[in-house]
Amino acid sequence: MLCVQEALDISIYIVEGKEETLLIHGAIHHLLHEHNNYLHVDVGRVITEVSLYTESHKIAFHSFDLGSQKLHT
Repeated sequence: MLCVQEALDISIYIVEGKEETLLIHGAIHHLLHEHNNYLHVDVGRVITEVSLYTESHKIAFHSFDLGSQKLHT
């Protein structure tokens, strides 16, 4: 990561946990229509998170100890 920062002359901030969840929710909330149900699946490197939305509100969330790294090996 340091090589990327130096090559592009930028700062990189790692977002994790609750902050990541809030950012994702904020990014997709305007796309959710009332009277519809949505299932959002976020496959990370180590963990997959599943969120259920109804009427544009998150009503359920579950995290699985299964991510892209584990699926790949």
